[in-house]
Amino acid sequence: MKKLLLIGLLSCIFSICKSQTIKDPCDLMVRVVNNSKYHIEKLVINDSIIIDSLVPGEKSDFKCLKCIYTTLKYDITFTKKRLIGRAFRFQIISYSVDHVGEKKITEGQFELFLTIDNVEKNKYQIYFDRRIINIGNSTKKN
Repeated sequence: MKKLLLIGLLSCIFSICKSQTIKDPCDLMVRVVNNSKYHIEKLVINDSIIIDSLVPGEKSDFKCLKCIYTTLKYDITFTKKRLIGRAFRFQIISYSVDHVGEKKITEGQFELFLTIDNVEKNKYQIYFDRRIINIGNSTKKN
């Protein structure tokens, strides 16, 4: 009887421990897609997503975050190559003033499509297009 009780108790403990380790603690997963023609050497978003290199068209791995806002704080370094001559390195830093009135996103899977537009000579605009990733591998614009 004691053996049966001990086996039952160990089975319960094992099943509880297994169910807790399977649960993913990350509710918000974000990755960056380089949607520009420039090689991204370093990208830091909200001090929590750090990507060392991203070539045009490449996707980063998913990063686990606690939250993300509509306006992103970022520090980006990218390279512009010329046909004749050397490559030029640009660094752009953007800090949001505050997040008053913005929606705080705390769960889901998102892709941030990074686009860099050359507005004028040595003048660039950076856009992050946030897209929700559905379970069926299709994407929907948010």
